[in-house]
Amino acid sequence: MQNHEPGPPMTLGSLRQLGVRGLLVICVDPKCRREATMSVDDYADAIELPSFAPRMVCSRCGGKRIEVRPNWKEMPIMPPKLPSD
Repeated sequence: MQNHEPGPPMTLGSLRQLGVRGLLVICVDPKCRREATMSVDDYADAIELPSFAPRMVCSRCGGKRIEVRPNWKEMPIMPPKLPSD
């Protein structure tokens, strides 16, 4: 088994190229587990996804242990074609 170095964090721009325009925000407190979706249309393409979690607060329990991931349910069955060079 080979160890691979992780790549750079996903940006909102690369997420949009895949047809996804929102994030799934999850409170990881086992007593809460609230989930919500968040539109990122008003944020710049260069913003990295990991930068959102530290800023989030659960609206139900007030917890700050938040997980943020792309809302893959928005992705079209066939992602849009990327511009060719």
